[in-house]
Amino acid sequence: MVTAAILTDRAVELEHRLWRAALDQDIDFYRDTLTDDCVLIWDTGPLDKLTALQMQSNDRGQILCYHMGEPVVRELGCDVVLVSYRAHYEETGEPETLEHEVYVSTIHVLRDEQWHVAFCQHTPVLQM
Repeated sequence: MVTAAILTDRAVELEHRLWRAALDQDIDFYRDTLTDDCVLIWDTGPLDKLTALQMQSNDRGQILCYHMGEPVVRELGCDVVLVSYRAHYEETGEPETLEHEVYVSTIHVLRDEQWHVAFCQHTPVLQM
């Protein structure tokens, strides 16, 4: 039996693995982890899996470091989990490093005994 604590740990670990894949530019991890019908909402707008993989391949800007705030994890249904948190990350840019603060919401689904990403949205934090 999977407890809420185990489910939370698995979901948060997958989020860290996604960020580490961005650090390492590990496109294969994204290819294996994103569902074929996933929807990603980034600063460029909505993306499907193929477009997201192409953007990662084209060296959109390499993630240099990241920090995840305290995650909120909710079980939405059988084998569906929502993870939300605030994140800070830095990426290469021209002419200097770019810093970003975003709210992240990711929906994980269990398929074939593996957790996958079906949806992920990065919403910029408004600086007031």
